[in-house]
Amino acid sequence: MPGRFRAALPDLRWDLEDLIAEEEKVVARWRMEAINEGEFMGIATTGKRASVSGINIYCIANYQVVEH
Repeated sequence: MPGRFRAALPDLRWDLEDLIAEEEKVVARWRMEAINEGEFMGIATTGKRASVSGINIYCIANYQVVEH
């Protein structure tokens, strides 16, 4: 899958916009952006820029991620 993902989105860029930690919680806010330059999982090439943003919340115990 990673090879096909990179072939469809060769200029893929991930940016970590915020990283907040307090007690056993860590929150990461991120943004992904790329131009669709190849077919991927049935989605035709568009040549358009697409972006996705998200937030991940992690629960940490004994220096390990125990919940995501």
